Amino acid sequence: MSDCIANHGEVYKIPLRGGFNPSINGRDVLVRTSNYDLDVAPTPGWEPETINYLGRLGERKVENLTPLNDGHRSRLVMKNGLEDGRLIRNGRLYGLFTAHYQNDDGKVAVFKNTMTLMDLESLEYRTFPTGKREKNWMPFVRDGEILALTITKPWNIISLETGDTVKEGPGLDTFWSGSSQFVPFRDGWLGVVHRHETRFQRNGYWVCRDYTHAFLEMDQDLNPTNLSRPFRFFGEGVEFCNGIDWHGEDLCLSFGVHDRSGYLLWVGSNDLEGFLHSSWKPEPLGVTVLSEL
Repeated sequence: MSDCIANHGEVYKIPLRGGFNPSINGRDVLVRTSNYDLDVAPTPGWEPETINYLGRLGERKVENLTPLNDGHRSRLVMKNGLEDGRLIRNGRLYGLFTAHYQNDDGKVAVFKNTMTLMDLESLEYRTFPTGKREKNWMPFVRDGEILALTITKPWNIISLETGDTVKEGPGLDTFWSGSSQFVPFRDGWLGVVHRHETRFQRNGYWVCRDYTHAFLEMDQDLNPTNLSRPFRFFGEGVEFCNGIDWHGEDLCLSFGVHDRSGYLLWVGSNDLEGFLHSSWKPEPLGVTVLSEL
């Protein structure tokens, strides 16, 4: 069972046609657009293309959304664009994106997704190819250094400045994928994770059509300490939380629906506590291969 968290806060729809999976950091808002429709099967030879927009949040209203000049077309290093960026600020504003990395000569060097950290002011970037498919890392800043949780089971946190592992362990009892960034919370950090609840096959590929989310708490020693009861935003379907940040006493969650619309949701501290304090324990997923989706 899961609760709809949008019933516990104030919802705002981002005014960008086709904009989805937004990420919030302070007053900066990153929004993704793409050239596909989840309800339409792709044609042979089709490839996805992403364009990102960067805007500013005023009085609970996103303005000045402008295409992000991420440079992937002119430099031929990011095939299909930079996807699902999480905003993180460490003096300068960065985005941690999923990308399909290529050499400068255009030949694909890594055939599975990798992660790319881009300085959104200078457009300098660093990739983290591991030889396997990487998505949904959860960045945060500790003592002036950008770190990221790369996987929840087993637990693995790396430095995005050195690439070194800074924390590892068994992790959560059941598999959850990363979703948002982590933000400071009490003496540690708070983030949002997600998992796939249903799936089906189309053209030989597994397709997921229902996600749930949960809050994940982490202590100052970078250990997971609490997983909340699961929630959806509006209801069953494709929903994805790509960012959270504190706006005063309220937690702002940025999320997309069905890869075609984006929203901000402000949840008050009392409602947030209601989600965090729960005796709920997740059941293992019936199909472990979902962790590869």
